[in-house]
Amino acid sequence: MLNKNLITALFLCLSIAVSAQETNKNVLTLEKSIEVALANNKSILIAKEKLTKAKGKITEAKSGFLPSLTLQVSYTKLSLVPSFTLSLPVGPAVITREMKLGAEDNYMVKAILQETLFAWGRVSNSYTLSKHNLQAAEQAYKLAVDETIYKVTRTFYGAILAKSVYEANEEMLEKSQEHLKVVKSKFNSGNASQFEVLRARVQVENTKPLASKSKNSHETVLISLRNLLGIKQAQLIEVQGELIFIKDEITLEKALEDAFTNRPELKQAELRKQISEKSLSMAKAGNKPSLIAVANYNYQNPFYYTLDWVNNWSAGVVLNYPIFDGFATSGRAGQASSDLEQAEIQELQLKDGIEVEVRQLMLALNEAQERIVSQEENVKQAQESMRIAEVGYANGVVTNLEVMDTQLALTQAKTNYLQALYDYLTTSAGLKKATGSTGCSSQMQ
Repeated sequence: MLNKNLITALFLCLSIAVSAQETNKNVLTLEKSIEVALANNKSILIAKEKLTKAKGKITEAKSGFLPSLTLQVSYTKLSLVPSFTLSLPVGPAVITREMKLGAEDNYMVKAILQETLFAWGRVSNSYTLSKHNLQAAEQAYKLAVDETIYKVTRTFYGAILAKSVYEANEEMLEKSQEHLKVVKSKFNSGNASQFEVLRARVQVENTKPLASKSKNSHETVLISLRNLLGIKQAQLIEVQGELIFIKDEITLEKALEDAFTNRPELKQAELRKQISEKSLSMAKAGNKPSLIAVANYNYQNPFYYTLDWVNNWSAGVVLNYPIFDGFATSGRAGQASSDLEQAEIQELQLKDGIEVEVRQLMLALNEAQERIVSQEENVKQAQESMRIAEVGYANGVVTNLEVMDTQLALTQAKTNYLQALYDYLTTSAGLKKATGSTGCSSQMQ
């Protein structure tokens, strides 16, 4: 009695534990998965920090237009103070005194104000350059969002595919087991041979690894999905959705137009050209003059021969004109000119690559669509064949081998249909990324 109670208690504890796990399981739709990824994905977080850094660069560049104010406080101890001897006759006597030119302890508080009046465009170009860098960082962030949405979509549908294949293999295993029972029943009544029983049993055992493998494939995809979403691997998740065919109504011409208009990589390429142009201007200005206004205010002790705190000020204008810099400016200008040329070539290369990508995706999309139509009809035919085979075997007009063949054919047809749906949906997601149509602009607001 005690053992029975103990077993009952253990069963209840196990049931409670399983129920708790199910309660803590995070059910994810595609929309929810994308939302979680945009908040936690490491690539997006890094791109966001680079965006913050680029904004800081603009603040730094603005400082070139504003004056700088520096405060200096110093103390100097002299071991030897210059001096001279002064002799003065006083009546019959001569008085000699040593006069020091300063003091051993020297204190100074100094404020320095500087303002660049003219720098041959170096300051303004630096500011413009920082704005272009910020725009480039914004496009890099958009690209990271596009990439993440595509990867999450592909992995999410991969999880749905793996789950559906696992269910199809489980269904095949159940049908194989049911068929084995039918064969055994016929064998016991003398209407089936030992060979048929053995063959049916082999079919069951061959199906079990398929179900196990597809289950592991599903868990493997969930590991990748957790990583993309930026959540802990210990978190239990369950994907909720279906592989549904929704035809994309987009032409090749429209896809190419959208790609050349929206792709963040192309906007980055254009910004790289503008950055290279400004860098070239800045490099050429390296040996040009600059004009700086300087003002100083000093509060010091001593002041020349006065051993007391004295304040004084000075103001002036400084003209810097590099006469010869060892051809450094020429070298920097040559490098900047080469960078500009590279940026122009890379933009052309990128446009060619985008056109190739879009054309290939359109072909893959059409091919997947054709497979969906053919495999959908194939599944219907395979299901009808399975029904006929089961009835025929029960009536003795269909062989055991034919029944098992139809089981395999049905499972393969379902797998092919699911794969075609997956290929279409992921190719469609890839086309949205290729045309810059992922809708991430709203996510950036």
